[in-house]
Amino acid sequence: LNVHQIETLTAHAASSNTLISDSSAAINAWNIASARNGTLNDGATTTTYNNIDQARGSSSVDNFTLSTTTFSGLVDGGGGTDSLTITAAGDRTIELGNRNNGNLNAYQIETLTAHAGSSNTLISDSSAAINAWDMAGARNGTLNAGATTTAYTNIDQIRGGSSRDDFTLSTTVFNGLIDGGGGTDSLIITAAGNQIVEVGNRVTTNLNIYQLEDITANASAARNELIGDLDATTTTWTINGTGSGSLADGSNNLAFSNFTDLTGTGATDNFRLSGSATSTILGLIDGAGGNDRLTITATGDRIVELGERSNGNLNVHQIETIT
Repeated sequence: LNVHQIETLTAHAASSNTLISDSSAAINAWNIASARNGTLNDGATTTTYNNIDQARGSSSVDNFTLSTTTFSGLVDGGGGTDSLTITAAGDRTIELGNRNNGNLNAYQIETLTAHAGSSNTLISDSSAAINAWDMAGARNGTLNAGATTTAYTNIDQIRGGSSRDDFTLSTTVFNGLIDGGGGTDSLIITAAGNQIVEVGNRVTTNLNIYQLEDITANASAARNELIGDLDATTTTWTINGTGSGSLADGSNNLAFSNFTDLTGTGATDNFRLSGSATSTILGLIDGAGGNDRLTITATGDRIVELGERSNGNLNVHQIETIT
């Protein structure tokens, strides 16, 4: 249904309706003001629309402003270079992809600016084969879903969809949760400086990760510590290289590299040192709370030293059984 130079558009209230902007306009400026109402300015005409469920851009530039918390449709940028700016206060879960599932769904949006005063979660596109994230600041970065690269701002929590998510952390100031979601997901830390990485579905002062299958810390850091999930009842740690190995606790199955220190949970932690003489932790293995065990099956002579220190020996602390 094509319309031109219409100042007021009222669609059928009981139907599901999609509004597409003018592809002849240089810039289409949308204001999504309520659940199904708003305005669209194409430079020549401002159209006030009612009973519109889905907002879709054309092949030109579409700039969407979301000034309501009640819109529950899909914002589809279409072609061109498109932006979505959320001015309405309120915590949001924003999900990328061509779907409508109860979150704020956005598709083919090149610039996303969430409300600065709210707590915002961004979920990647589950339809993409690979989602490549670069977390470049405390609340900003980019997400490439293959067809569209979205630069995002004011995002606190990062969550993968059901497909593969590859996260790169190039900043030391991100304080949220990196949740891989479904699929086989990885995190590479390229930011300089020491890191304390904590496994688990929570946000603390550490770098929090959850549902990741692989993590590689920055090898140039003097100290990288990995802490197990405090919600786990039993965690099995396998150390099969210098600072590398795996962690399994029932919810997480994580391969890790370039870690100097390992810290257990408040429950049972079973550490196993396997492989060759190069299998070791250069810092400290700390069982923390619970009843913890260290089993050494790796070849090579070792000096095992008890105590909360790191001095070149195999240092262990709060381990109840060593074999």
